[in-house]
Amino acid sequence: MYRSFILSALSIAVLAGCGGSGDSSSTKTPEPSGKTLTITAVYRDACGNETPDRDAALIIHNADYSNKATVYADDNGVISYPTTNGSETFSLVRLVQEKIDGITPVDLLTFVDHPVIDLGKNAFQTGDSSACECRTSNVQVDVPARVNS
Repeated sequence: MYRSFILSALSIAVLAGCGGSGDSSSTKTPEPSGKTLTITAVYRDACGNETPDRDAALIIHNADYSNKATVYADDNGVISYPTTNGSETFSLVRLVQEKIDGITPVDLLTFVDHPVIDLGKNAFQTGDSSACECRTSNVQVDVPARVNS
């Protein structure tokens, strides 16, 4: 019995000294999962036609509303900002297509402490109807003569 106790103690000591069967490379620290704030800026005319707003910009704000980062739209009007924060304060800045007295106005839309998600399309409505299609139809109606009229 004394002999089996010593053998058990030696077996445990050998396993503890070797570190068991664990692999030290499997103890990697997990990387923080990042999120991306995405918005697609488009112009929508009076007929519902959409064109990408390539001049739009997203300004990411600090807690005191100063500018942290500025991200510009790509050729499709898509603006993406990767972050590890769950929410951000940001402004969507875009040029208005119609000038007023020779000056191009700026449209500013601010989101305060908004969750970081894909916001989808943000359409700026224009009154432009130059790209609208006008369709005409010729309708011919044959009305039979009424009896006794």
